[in-house]
Amino acid sequence: MIYVMGDSHVTMLANEGVFELLCSESFTAFSLHEKDKKIRESLIGIDKEAIILFVYGEIDCRYRIFYCSSSKKIGLDLIIDNTVQSYLDYVDILRKEQNNVWVLSVVPTQKYGGPTGGDPVFTLPNGDGGGDEDRRYITEVLNSKLKYECFKRNIPFIDIYCDLVGKDGFNRKEKTRDGMHYKYVGDIVLERIKEIL
Repeated sequence: MIYVMGDSHVTMLANEGVFELLCSESFTAFSLHEKDKKIRESLIGIDKEAIILFVYGEIDCRYRIFYCSSSKKIGLDLIIDNTVQSYLDYVDILRKEQNNVWVLSVVPTQKYGGPTGGDPVFTLPNGDGGGDEDRRYITEVLNSKLKYECFKRNIPFIDIYCDLVGKDGFNRKEKTRDGMHYKYVGDIVLERIKEIL
């Protein structure tokens, strides 16, 4: 059994008997330390040997990073670095307590054809998620830095980005349920886990 915690993109791993969802909340990767109580409640009773796969970062890439950069007048790369640092510092804390936390890459961003619902990309008053190319850049750089930092910190990192991205650098719509959330990709994740083990 592989346990999964993350944002709405955990649904791409919905498969009873293989993956078990512990917590699905719209937490950003940057703010996990603020959600410590909720996360720890979800970890109660989990075998310390079991893999706990964190699926966070899409919300950061979709709008939080660009929004922080534009509203605070701070460079994108610095916000990305701070996001990776905050995310993995929290993962380090859990791993030092013998929780077997692994990190999954952030999925490719979607290309927007126009506003969709109340998505913050379109509704934030003082900035937004940026244009398509901004979000593509943020996602690619964040994944690259996550992979590197996980390697440095000896945190297992599962990279499925290349399996899901199209030639244009955006998500492959045919692999999604709704243009944003992916259909089941658990077989790819399991293959990557086997490669690491």
